[in-house]
Amino acid sequence: MLAPGSGPELRTWFAPLWRQISWLTCWIALCTAEALPACPLPCTCDGHGLQVDCSGRGLTALPPDLPAATRTLLLLNNRLSFLPGGAFASLSGLQRLDLSNNFLDGLPRTAFGELANLTELQLRNNSLRALDPELLRPLPRLRHLDLSLNGLARLPPGLFDGLPALRSLFLRANRLQSLDRRTFEPLAGLQLLQVGDNPWECDCHLRDFKHWLEWFSYRACQQTGPCLHGLRSVRKIPVS
Repeated sequence: MLAPGSGPELRTWFAPLWRQISWLTCWIALCTAEALPACPLPCTCDGHGLQVDCSGRGLTALPPDLPAATRTLLLLNNRLSFLPGGAFASLSGLQRLDLSNNFLDGLPRTAFGELANLTELQLRNNSLRALDPELLRPLPRLRHLDLSLNGLARLPPGLFDGLPALRSLFLRANRLQSLDRRTFEPLAGLQLLQVGDNPWECDCHLRDFKHWLEWFSYRACQQTGPCLHGLRSVRKIPVS
């Protein structure tokens, strides 16, 4: 085939080609737009919907239609007071969930169902008074848990069962008066524990917990350095 000449012949030769290129470009753009998950209002998302930031939006309920590919979900600094059971069931790949600085006063047993890949859960500064003993069972990969600045008066037996990966646990500034060492014994991988600023009362359980703390302090601190914070009042408990 001879190369086209110039002028009208060149325009006639290129016209169909440009139409095909334009059509192909539009088709690719349309497919790309359809492939990218929509970002729910009023949140912001990164380019692929892997991080969804809904923090500080005054939300009283979870936004609908969160992208299924979400890996990080930021819901801090809102007005959430309730989570329905299975609230995040469509986000099976979620790895980080931040619910800090809300008004949550209770969590259903199935609040975190289907989140087997979650590694970080932030519940700091809410209004939690009690926790279901099976609340954390669906989270076998959880590494960091922050329950500080709530109103927890006790931790139910079995709360930390099934959390072999947990490395850091924050319980500071609650209403804890006593702790049972058996609640913490399943946490074989724990490296950092904060329980300061609680109104401790000396009883048999707390003295027993102190013995566990001494063992934990030796084991964990030998491996990681500073590992216990805010425990002066616990360390002063007489063991006899």
